[in-house]
Amino acid sequence: PPPDMPHVIFILGGPGSGKGTQCSKLCTEFRRAKHISAGDLLRAERNKKGSKQGAMIEEYIRDGKIIPVEVTANLLKDAIEAHKSRFDVFLVDGFPRDTKNVRGWDKICGQTCHVEMMIMFECSQEVLTKRLLARGKTSGRVDDNLKSINKRLKTYLSDTMPVVKAFERQNKLRRIDSNRPINQVYSEVRRVMEPIMQRRLLGRRLLNGRLPSIRTLLKGTVVGEVIWRVFVVSSHLVVQSDGFGEPA
Repeated sequence: PPPDMPHVIFILGGPGSGKGTQCSKLCTEFRRAKHISAGDLLRAERNKKGSKQGAMIEEYIRDGKIIPVEVTANLLKDAIEAHKSRFDVFLVDGFPRDTKNVRGWDKICGQTCHVEMMIMFECSQEVLTKRLLARGKTSGRVDDNLKSINKRLKTYLSDTMPVVKAFERQNKLRRIDSNRPINQVYSEVRRVMEPIMQRRLLGRRLLNGRLPSIRTLLKGTVVGEVIWRVFVVSSHLVVQSDGFGEPA
């Protein structure tokens, strides 16, 4: 893909699997990553006064149904276009949810965005239900109730899993166990994210005519880190042998 094309990572997992939490932590550490939640975009559109599309979105969300792909894909495209000058990687949370979503994305966004991979947060149904019911006490979301939760989980399993398997066949899927505590999950997902951000940083610097530092070239891989540490230790020994830092 062209070096200035926005790169996208699809973030999927059952409702309550921690997608939003992990995306927030990633964007705090990696400042040129942007979290875009398909659900948040749809809820914002839903809350626009007098919007016929918003009323339709409200009904779909309340019933746990999948929103028509043209609506969601265009909202995502607009959000990426609005921020692509400031961010290198977009974490698209909660999309694509079925094969129609994939086809709609390819049609509407396929020429303007490069999909790096999909990260799949796997979590048991028992844990998901417990988390969502707890969230519903304070979230104010109309879909954080037991009836909607069961519909959402059923829709997720029947419609979304074929998309996950398709990315797996393309070797573009990373599965992460999100039953664990937040920080344990994050330590794994950041290891997936770091080399991607380093490649994007390198591409941006080359695009701008700036040569990357040795540290940038080496960071993000095991071999690179070993080479860098050997370099640092060797430099320190050379400095000591030249008499720097010795007592007078």
